Amino acid sequence: MKPTQFGLCVVAAFAVSACATTVDPNAPATGDLLLRGSGAGNWMVECTAQTTHGESSPSMDGIGSGNTGIIAVDDVTSASCTYAAGNRPFTLTLEDEGLSCPFGDFNDGLCREQIAAGSEGSFDFSVE
Repeated sequence: MKPTQFGLCVVAAFAVSACATTVDPNAPATGDLLLRGSGAGNWMVECTAQTTHGESSPSMDGIGSGNTGIIAVDDVTSASCTYAAGNRPFTLTLEDEGLSCPFGDFNDGLCREQIAAGSEGSFDFSVE
């Protein structure tokens, strides 16, 4: 092997070992919260998420026609959300990112629920 080839092999081996990560067996299980809201009228969703980095309190609102919003939080261990719908229904969609579907089952990687006009309520997420 030529000296330049040896140097390239050493650099490549170092780069591979530097990129390797170890998994902490004592770390809590997590998922990513990716919740979308869409619909006409006035609506709001507020969440409190416990993450491996602390607490996060994201929210989203819809005002008017054709509104969309998104809540995205990484490394979630659990989360609770409240919602309120105005005079029109709106839809919540959760992507399957390791959290349970509070509305039933995932279908093709999505969990959906239509929230009735004038309703208020809450739902919880846990790690699958």
